[in-house]
Amino acid sequence: TFTVDVDADVAPVPMPSVRLEQVLINLVFNAADATSEGGQVHLRLVVEGEEVTLEVADDGPGIPEGDQARIFDPFFTTKDPGEGTGLGLAICHGLVQTYGGAVQFETAAGEGTTFRITLPLGAYRSSEARSP
Repeated sequence: TFTVDVDADVAPVPMPSVRLEQVLINLVFNAADATSEGGQVHLRLVVEGEEVTLEVADDGPGIPEGDQARIFDPFFTTKDPGEGTGLGLAICHGLVQTYGGAVQFETAAGEGTTFRITLPLGAYRSSEARSP
């Protein structure tokens, strides 16, 4: 089951929409992959002060403690060979940082994982873009 909870009608961020879509699609697909049949994925957007927070949460098994320190490393994957490249989270992390944001996660064994993207509030302007 996929649910969405949006706190605001409009939440401009200093990141091109196509890049933000790439990040969210990767996080949502990873969350869906982590859940079993009948699992839940929840997308949440909250505007607080001068920040926009996007959360993608799942009720999967969580990220094993031994993998947590490497989760954003390029080519690190827990998927079977041929199922993933290990680049998705590394690219997401880099893209969000390029536009002044941060990516963090919380995980608990048997309870799931929540990835949290925080970006400054403010409209994207192509003249301000930095090479991702």
